[in-house]
Amino acid sequence: MLASAGGETYRYAFQGQEKDTETGKEAFQRRLWDGRIGRWLTTDPAGQYASPYLGMGNNPVNGIDPDGGKFFDEYDKDGNWLSNLGGDVLNFFHQENGDTKIQLIGTEFSTMISGGEDIIRGYAHRDGDTNFQGLCKEWRTGTGPEKSLIYGYDHKMINPNDNFIDGGVKGTYQVFKATEKYYSNGEKNTLFTGSFGIFGIMRTLIWDTEHFIGKANVSIYNLNSHVLVLVHDSKTISSWTINPFDGKEKNISRVSGKNIPKSTTFQTYMYLISKEQLKNNFELYEISHDE
Repeated sequence: MLASAGGETYRYAFQGQEKDTETGKEAFQRRLWDGRIGRWLTTDPAGQYASPYLGMGNNPVNGIDPDGGKFFDEYDKDGNWLSNLGGDVLNFFHQENGDTKIQLIGTEFSTMISGGEDIIRGYAHRDGDTNFQGLCKEWRTGTGPEKSLIYGYDHKMINPNDNFIDGGVKGTYQVFKATEKYYSNGEKNTLFTGSFGIFGIMRTLIWDTEHFIGKANVSIYNLNSHVLVLVHDSKTISSWTINPFDGKEKNISRVSGKNIPKSTTFQTYMYLISKEQLKNNFELYEISHDE
């Protein structure tokens, strides 16, 4: 029997879904939801979890499923779906104050990215064909998105190989120094403000990735046995040149609808790895670069 409000039958329930008149269950577009047990009544068409009946990453309080199919993972402060960032591993919840809560799906483990909304929300999710040469060309020509997000340890910009000759974002000096600070902080959440210097110039002459990353800021966030590594950078005239007279006053802002060469772009790189893999990457960098 459906609930009544003001003498009229109230048809809507969990997540604003209309109730099925025969069963009284929430009728999502693809399947029925049983709120009493927190499970779907038919199997998952997307095959996301170990159990095909598991609902919203086993987190129906915070999670939102638009149609009973794929559980999407980035939400605004009001719980509205924004994107499928995080896949079936992480949820991203933007907060009223601009911070972003990240949660490991299926667990109670979560942490907060201070100011995360500014460096995540609205960023164009770049696919596996995106590379540093392409981003550099976009910056030089004023084309492509102003804000790009590269996500996942399997993305070739983050982890192209395991020899660290040019080991992608994971093998950069800035990530190495952030990891070093993370260990010195007792493996607590860590923010490392990037630095460049004369040795930075030398690194950029050898490795494309180091040239593009420059003096990016790096944060490392604990999530139980894993960490989320977040690298945020911008491409500007002053950051791309070694000319000391090319200061910030020469930087150019993007203008919507116009292709302005060398106008500023922003990049966020994120990847989730085990603490064991983080340690392996750190030690491999030490060996490879005689640190």
